Amino acid sequence: DPDTERQRHYAEYGEIETADTKHDGCVYAGRCTYAQSRCHTETPQLQQVDKSVQVACFFPLEAITSV
Repeated sequence: DPDTERQRHYAEYGEIETADTKHDGCVYAGRCTYAQSRCHTETPQLQQVDKSVQVACFFPLEAITSV
């Protein structure tokens, strides 16, 4: 199952937010390779990066170009 595999992959690379670990900022900040200090304190707004792609990230181009 691709979704289960993706979840396992994300779990290997940092903290998964739960009700006990809830913090300000981006929900992926604890496990994102591109996270910077503002990611831990500010919540990014949803933005259009392509015709059919929207992201809530302060650094979407870094993530897209590294794939």
